[in-house]
Formats: sequence, C-alpha cells, structure tokens
Amino acid sequence: MVLLAIETATHTCGAALYVDDGVVAEAHMHRPRAHARHLTPLIEEVLARAEVGRDEIDVVAVSKGPGSYTGLRIGVSTAKGWAEAVGADLIGVPTLEALAATVSPYAREGDIVCAALDARRDEIYGAAYRVRGGGRSDHTQNTGPAARLTIQAAAAAMKVAHVPDWLGVSGNRVWLLGTGAEKTESALESAGVQVTRLAAEASRPSAAWVARCAAERLRREQNPEPSTFEPMYLKAFQVGG
Repeated sequence: MVLLAIETATHTCGAALYVDDGVVAEAHMHRPRAHARHLTPLIEEVLARAEVGRDEIDVVAVSKGPGSYTGLRIGVSTAKGWAEAVGADLIGVPTLEALAATVSPYAREGDIVCAALDARRDEIYGAAYRVRGGGRSDHTQNTGPAARLTIQAAAAAMKVAHVPDWLGVSGNRVWLLGTGAEKTESALESAGVQVTRLAAEASRPSAAWVARCAAERLRREQNPEPSTFEPMYLKAFQVGG
C-alpha cells in the first residue's frame, strides 16, 4: 500500500508518504499562510524522495480538523484533487487524534493525552484520550499508537476556563500538547491536574502521524470518504481563521 498524507490544520504545512508498514518520506514547513503555495511542492518532494510515481498512490489521507478554516479547506480540497487525479481512496483523520497519537507510544496505561489547538482569544479546540496497553515495551498487541487511545473527552471548541470540567479527570497524569497547550496548562494546574506539557517543537501536527493513523484506520477497514467530504470545523468561520 502507498499512502500519501497531508497536514494543513495549523501553520504547519506538510506531506508524508507511507509505504507498506511505515513512513518513508516526510516534509514540513511551519509558516502562516503558506499552504496554498507550498503544499503541492511538498507533496512532489516526498514522492521524489521515495521514488514513488503519482500513479502508484493507493490512498490519500488528510488531516480533517479542527483547525484553521483556510488551512483545512486547502488541505481537503488538495487531497480530493489528488485522490481523483490518481484514482486513489480518500481517508480523513481527525487532527487532534493524529496529534495525540504522537504521545501514546511512550505514555503509560491510564494516562490522559489532551491535544489542544489554539482557537484564538481565550478558546481552544481540544480532544482528550485515555491510554490503554503497555507502550513501546508491549509487543503482545498488534496495534499502532492511535489504537491505544480511547475517547476521554470528545473534540470540542471551548473557552480555556472550561477545560478542567470538560476533561473530567483527577489523579491521572495528563500529557498536554498542541498549539493551545501553553494557555491551557495554567487552567488545568489550577484545578489540581498533574500536567506534563510537551515542548513546542514536539507539539506540532505532523503529516507522518496523519499517515500512521490513516493506515490504522484502513487496517480496521474504514470506508473511504464520500465525494461530499468536508472538514470538521467545530465552530463557525471567523475572518482570518
């Protein structure tokens, strides 16, 4: 299987290529308002690096939101265009799931992973997951990182002050990551939640993790997205979003 993955939900613009059992090439840039100009060149770059032709692509996966309205629109429309052009299936991956999956390989069973994206002003987009299984040392489960995650709190747009009640945990270790992590941390700590916040560099969405999550979804036999597939915005468009 050859899977092309696209990430454009935030200032990060990226593409990755997943072949058979792993990511073989990825390219990202972190710059606002760069998606329309740079996404296609990044896709061409990963294809060239992996020496894979367009007609070899079986699946196109895209980070489907929440996130920047403009970024998501560019990413989904580009993914649709590539899927149609090469005759590939299209798979949407929740942005916050792919972000949370970056932590699950080394988080302990029972930990909570809270992925938060900045939604401007005093708001975030958030989703929280409880980790199951034994992490990297557990070789008894034929599952990938995203399969270790179960929903703790469903994806939502909310004010930072509402995060502790939405999360609904106490006594659990909470991994906090994403572009909204910094302004969320103090609200959780004030509520007595033990927080481990990842560095900014480790908190950016990644096309490689979109690819890994998409591959897991395919192993679970998820159906391709319909032609009417739209991003998951979670809230109404705002100018500059």
